[in-house]
Amino acid sequence: MSASINSISRPLIFSFLPVEKLSITLTYVSEPRHSLTCRYFGIPQKTFYKWKARYNPRDILSLENYSRRPDHFRKPEIPAEIVDMIVQVRKSYPAWSKYKIAVILKRDHKMDISASSVGRILKRKGLISPKASKRRKLASHRKRLRVSRDLIVRNFCDLIQIDTKHLWYSTGEKRYQFVAIDCFGKFKYSKVYKTASSRKAKQFFNEAKGKFPFPIKAVQSDNGSEFQGEFDKLLKELKIPHYFSYPSSPKQNSMVERAIQTDINEFYHQGNLTSDIDEQNRLLRKWEEVYYKIRPHTSLDYLTPEEYYYKHQADKLNVENRVEMKEPQFLPMY
Repeated sequence: MSASINSISRPLIFSFLPVEKLSITLTYVSEPRHSLTCRYFGIPQKTFYKWKARYNPRDILSLENYSRRPDHFRKPEIPAEIVDMIVQVRKSYPAWSKYKIAVILKRDHKMDISASSVGRILKRKGLISPKASKRRKLASHRKRLRVSRDLIVRNFCDLIQIDTKHLWYSTGEKRYQFVAIDCFGKFKYSKVYKTASSRKAKQFFNEAKGKFPFPIKAVQSDNGSEFQGEFDKLLKELKIPHYFSYPSSPKQNSMVERAIQTDINEFYHQGNLTSDIDEQNRLLRKWEEVYYKIRPHTSLDYLTPEEYYYKHQADKLNVENRVEMKEPQFLPMY
């Protein structure tokens, strides 16, 4: 065996697999019983015969796996000038997607090419961030309910928006205020926690749902991690639809964002910020009494949420009474 290896003129650069194949082949040579050899090494006889036929005692590399690349394969047909232009546009505007680049090529350079072809070229040239690509791929597998125009709010608690506000203190400490607001009647509930985890969001929701006048029918939040995990699982158990706003679209959560801004201007900026969580939540309860019973709301025609609630209930009762009135009875015509 040593004489055969020494006779190899080229350097020995091979993977571990040919050495394993060689040991199997040499075992057969010393004990020429293929069935025992195959059983001992746990390989099919068909595989062993393929290796035996390929084996050259003077060339250990004969046992390397052959390339399985087809002799004839499809080659890119896109002209080189288009490829160069795609690379140039991408390097000039690294954040632009394949769709924007395809539009730019067609509009400014009269090059008609699909976005998919642009994407393949960018991938082949190494111009796609693996991290961003992985993030988009994972996001595509997470099917989430998104807010649409089909979502209509007609009554109390048809939709509750939830968000968090980060509270910073001069001592370097940080607290998190969870805020939930009814998009119809502007009922609001808030509470401050030390952390903003999905477990705290779940705990907050279990408390908040008892503060609203009707059962919650749907919830909307942003894509923060606190509104996933245990929080999202709780909503699924309660069979409450959970709508997510689109990324970087705070306007879709406009009502809870407006409520948080009101808390900042009319509560925290008035000297009601304290690092003691119990005291902070006590102050929030007093502020919500003002918010609910005293503060006029522009969106409610300058009524308080309490006044609007009783007015709506009275109007609803009057409508129901009118509907329940009996129709006049007419005598049949003969």
